[in-house]
Amino acid sequence: MPALLLAIALQAAPTGWWIVDTSSGRDVGKPGAAWLFGDEVVTVDAQRQAARRTKFDCKATGAHSWRCERSVGGARDTLDLQLRSDGELVATLTRGGQAPYGQLDARPARPEETKALAAFSERARAEDSASCGEAKRCYDVACPAFGDSQDPCIFEKHSMSHDATTCRALIPLLVNTLKALDKPIPPECGAK
Repeated sequence: MPALLLAIALQAAPTGWWIVDTSSGRDVGKPGAAWLFGDEVVTVDAQRQAARRTKFDCKATGAHSWRCERSVGGARDTLDLQLRSDGELVATLTRGGQAPYGQLDARPARPEETKALAAFSERARAEDSASCGEAKRCYDVACPAFGDSQDPCIFEKHSMSHDATTCRALIPLLVNTLKALDKPIPPECGAK
């Protein structure tokens, strides 16, 4: 067994970045997109314009296979990973115990791709942290005005991926809801 395959087989999740060659279904990444597996799954779109992070619990299920799971709204999402003998990784996504809804085949990223993806991912992480921090502060201050701790003010349920684009969109959503209900808009939500 080549050293790379042995090293990958001993991990809780396949190591390194993987570049999608082919995909089917929805939400599985288009060819050229990149995936990184671990305690969170990081996906970078093919144009290298956006990165998404999603918390998953990944465990080895065999010498060359892994299962990553997360719960969303009471349903369990699974991402089954299988390393083929040719070094390609096959990922199959399933939601809520239903039939798989998508699959992708990916190759290991080359060293120059890995370097660029790691740098992009770190820049995106910093932007995500800043944007999601702003949105969370807005939610924390504005939500007591609703008098309902469940809706629409559970920030975490709105931001499963914790990416900057999603978080930036949450503030106008909350502000519009506050306006519609004639509730005050706090400065943390952009009020002047």
